[in-house]
Amino acid sequence: MDDKKNKSLQLITDHVNYNHDFRKRDAKKAGTALGKNVVDSGEYNLLEVVSNITRLKEVLTAAEANIKESEGLFKSADNKESWNGVEFSVMNTGDKLDYAQDPVFKELEDKAKDRKEKLKQAYKSYQKGGEKIFTEGYDEETGEIVAKEVPIIPIKTVGKQSVKIQY
Repeated sequence: MDDKKNKSLQLITDHVNYNHDFRKRDAKKAGTALGKNVVDSGEYNLLEVVSNITRLKEVLTAAEANIKESEGLFKSADNKESWNGVEFSVMNTGDKLDYAQDPVFKELEDKAKDRKEKLKQAYKSYQKGGEKIFTEGYDEETGEIVAKEVPIIPIKTVGKQSVKIQY
């Protein structure tokens, strides 16, 4: 293994063992500092480091899930344990109701989905300088079915650029 690969591996292994008082905020600070040091040093191929960290996250996530599901995790009867300042306990996520089985809910959900699509169409048309979008509506005064313009609603969150990683 050449020195650069040794250095990249050492970078990761230096951040594996933690004291009992190392908390989540400390982990975030350490990760931020690690990233800043890697970038600022200019000693690393950033794509190599990110690809290795991405893979390592998947390995650790899978290992954690497997261990958490194992029978031997909890030794106490109350399913609570503590190790090196980390508290472990079992909790029930609760039941999730199947709202789609209710015909009224399903009808309202379908109407909301249709309306959302119309609003998206109206916004996209507006962006391109296209024509206004209309939908059928009910005029409460006359009782007639009329064409109603679909409004252009404001943006709630502006989209951001992000780095997509696939492997």
